[in-house]
Amino acid sequence: MDSRSSFSNLHLKQKPLDDLSAVLCAIPQPICITALDEKFTVQYQNDALLTMTDTPLMHIAQWMPSADLHQVHDELITWGQTEVIGGTAVPQSQKHYQLIGKLYQQSCVIWAIQDISSEYEYKQAYAHLHEEYEAMIELSGKDFTVFHIEQRMLVLPKSMAEEYGLPMICEDAPYSVAKRLFRDEDCRKRYIDFYESMIKGDTSGTAVVKLYNVHGASEWFSLSYTMLHEHDPKMKRTIISHENVTASREKEILYQKWRCRFEKAKEKAVAYYEYDLSDDSFESITGPAAARMLKNYTFTSASRYISENFVYEDDQAAYLQMFSRENLMVQFYQGNMEFKLEHRRYRDDGSLYWAKTSVQLVQDPYSNHIKASILIKDIDATKKEQLQLVRLSKTDPLTGLLNRHELISQFEALIKSNPHEQHVLLVMDLDCFKHINDTRGHYFGDRVLKDVAKRISAIIRDGDLCGRLGGDEFIAVLKGISSPTLMEERLTEICQNLIFEYPSLRATISVGVAMYPDHGMDFHTLYQRGDEALYEVKRRGRNGYCIYEP
Repeated sequence: MDSRSSFSNLHLKQKPLDDLSAVLCAIPQPICITALDEKFTVQYQNDALLTMTDTPLMHIAQWMPSADLHQVHDELITWGQTEVIGGTAVPQSQKHYQLIGKLYQQSCVIWAIQDISSEYEYKQAYAHLHEEYEAMIELSGKDFTVFHIEQRMLVLPKSMAEEYGLPMICEDAPYSVAKRLFRDEDCRKRYIDFYESMIKGDTSGTAVVKLYNVHGASEWFSLSYTMLHEHDPKMKRTIISHENVTASREKEILYQKWRCRFEKAKEKAVAYYEYDLSDDSFESITGPAAARMLKNYTFTSASRYISENFVYEDDQAAYLQMFSRENLMVQFYQGNMEFKLEHRRYRDDGSLYWAKTSVQLVQDPYSNHIKASILIKDIDATKKEQLQLVRLSKTDPLTGLLNRHELISQFEALIKSNPHEQHVLLVMDLDCFKHINDTRGHYFGDRVLKDVAKRISAIIRDGDLCGRLGGDEFIAVLKGISSPTLMEERLTEICQNLIFEYPSLRATISVGVAMYPDHGMDFHTLYQRGDEALYEVKRRGRNGYCIYEP
């Protein structure tokens, strides 16, 4: 019997205490009468209370925390009744009681007592279990919701409701929720199908969907559920876990796009390889028979074999540097996923061609291994056209020598990389070129210019520069001239070779000389000084050289 119902059904008149004791003795509910003193000293206790406690109760205070005594006393004086949870203080036989007291005749208190030990222990155990449950949820990194199937009601934790702008209890689920969480129709349909499988009675299920929060940001979640009380329609509900899988889902989407992209590109490729860099092993290979032999090679040994047997000698170092397994792994973890290398390769007939090797690194979302896809395309025609355009942009169209802009650019690069060496700038001019054009015509004049360009190119060394500034003016740069004697020898040799004999015509060259760094630190200063020396040669009668003198 509940202690509250005992009092509600017991009509107490203001009887003498002895008469009241006789009435209370017949009630099966544990009841006692105490004085209204500091400890609530017991004046009477009925048989039910004696049976419950085994030993007579001396005062109610022994069941109450001392901190509550004054509050209980005040409540009785003020309101005429009180309620408190108390208990024994002996750990090995600890009991918990609900005590409801009513003031009687302004001098004593009637107490109805109920043993709530089992209920109290259950609540305590539940509180501990709930605390552990909350801790497990936090550690799992997942959110959990409860879907009451019969009521079509979804219950969300507060944090999740705030994140997605939803009430903690969502009616008409899943449809009301789907309207607010999704922008993608496919995800909305998967979400609704996921819940409708619960409604149909499936005991478990999964779905992966993209949810949009109140800030408009999207994240991927893996949903899974387990059904409880499946045989009781009114109690039937599901526990749904929400695991954030944004990182792995995006990796999976990237992986699928990568696969699709390379599947299309393979059709026009010279060769295509797939490696598992984590395992250092081949996965697939498409291409010439010689390349298919690499199937049993590791990535490192295959790269070396390809370099030695297919790649042009001058490009092998760059190829091996790019195809270092260790380097590619480091690049991947630094966030670099894609690489390209243009290089020359040998065809089966031994001829050279330009190829572009593309490498795409991606992490397999299922194994987390780093995969490398290597695609080799023949770009020979395009590359040669490109090189021709580059060459035309840097050279004089008539003679094939460097044009003015490229000559100056290369000279500045030379003195920047070799600032402490002595370099010699030659400003060269074809003597009496106007007379040649006027008497023999421009076509013949162009022939002479080409002959001069060809002769200059032949007599300078590898690493030296030569170009045509325009008209009949040429520039040569002699790199690293270490002594005046060497310079004199080179200038004499050049001038002796720049004499051209034609029928009834002899063409000669005048040369002005300026030295870096003695005469200037940049092209324009040196050119000006060389030009001054050139006019001195012209003044002396042409066909010779003159070194600038300040």
